[in-house]
This record gives sequence, C-alpha cells and structure tokens, in this order.
Amino acid sequence: MKLTFPEKTVRPGRYVSLTCIASGHPEPLIRWTLDGIWPLSTRHGVLISSYQTSNGDVVSSVNFTSVSVSDSGVYSCEASNDAGSISYSKRLNVFGPLFIRTINNLTALAGESFTTMCPFGGYPFDSILWKRGERIYYSYQMRKLSQYRGTNYSKLKY
Repeated sequence: MKLTFPEKTVRPGRYVSLTCIASGHPEPLIRWTLDGIWPLSTRHGVLISSYQTSNGDVVSSVNFTSVSVSDSGVYSCEASNDAGSISYSKRLNVFGPLFIRTINNLTALAGESFTTMCPFGGYPFDSILWKRGERIYYSYQMRKLSQYRGTNYSKLKY
C-alpha cells in the first residue's frame, strides 16, 4: 500500500472519506470490508470509487456523504493481483450508542487454539466483555486489547 487512511473519530452527519492507494503489476484490484464482511454493503450516501492514475497507481475510496453510527467499525482495504495481496485496517468511530454486529456460529476443534473478534460500533467505548455459558471474560483477562493489522480489537482465545 502506498497510502492508507488513519483511524478517525467523527460525529454523525459528517462527510468522511477513507482512501487506499496501491500499485503493482498486474494492476491490483482493491476491495473493501467492514468488520471482515465482503462485499461492503452500500446505502444511499455511501459511494465506493476506484480509478487508475497516469503512473499506474490504483486509488480506491469509500465516501460517506453523511456518516451514521451504523457505519462505525473496522474498515479494511485489500489490494490483490496474481503476485499476491496486502491489506490494511483501521477503525472508523462514530459517536453514538454502542452496538454489536451479529457474529455467525463458529466451530472449533477441542484442544486447539480459537480466536474470534467482536465486531462493534458506536463511540465512546471503555471495555468489551465476552460471555461463554455463565462465565464472563473481561478484556483485561485476554491481554487487554490486542493489535490486528494496526487496529485495536478485543480477542477471545481458548
């Protein structure tokens, strides 16, 4: 990646643009995800655009004309071609009530390590806790917040 976007914290209703620039041969394709979900669903007021510059760079942006709290989460841009792929992720925090996106059922092997992320939005936030059966795990029991591609997230590992 030649250019990436910083973590942003904004109020609802603001214009927000997230941009990634990549280069390569063959020309890379850039795709966007929100909390690991692809394709990034768009709604009225959200535009994903890509173009190639005269020097061969691919510029891709997600633009929000009026960001809402439901747009908050971890955004990732992934550039890929036949030679490989590279990705970059950062949070977009939008002030508003906290919420958790649905997590699909996961299957793990007994005795093996298991890691999952908590896809959440809203801002501000203090801590995340996980519940398994009747047992509650706090984020500080899981080495606080971990780093994943430069982004803070809460990780549960058995």
